[in-house]
Amino acid sequence: MGVVCTDEGIVIRNPFRNIALQWDEIERFDIHPGRMLGNTAWAHTRDGSRVHIFGIVANMSRRAARDARPLVDALNARLAAQRECSR
Repeated sequence: MGVVCTDEGIVIRNPFRNIALQWDEIERFDIHPGRMLGNTAWAHTRDGSRVHIFGIVANMSRRAARDARPLVDALNARLAAQRECSR
C-alpha cells in the first residue's frame, strides 16, 4: 500500500485496487479525520471527487496525524513542482 509518483502522475496502491491519477487531475492532498479509520490521507481531484490513500493512515492520535503530515506535504510539493514544469 502507498503512493507511487511518476512524471505523469501517481498510482495509489490500496488493498483492493490501484488507482492512477494524472498530475493535472489532482487538486491537492490532505488528511481528514475519520471515525473508523482514524486520520487518513486523501487525494482530492479537480472534478470534486476524492480518493482514499490507505498507505498514509494516521490512527486516532494527534501524534500519528502529525507524523503523517510530512508525507502529505511532500505529495503537495511534488504536485506544485509538476504544475510549475507544465507551465
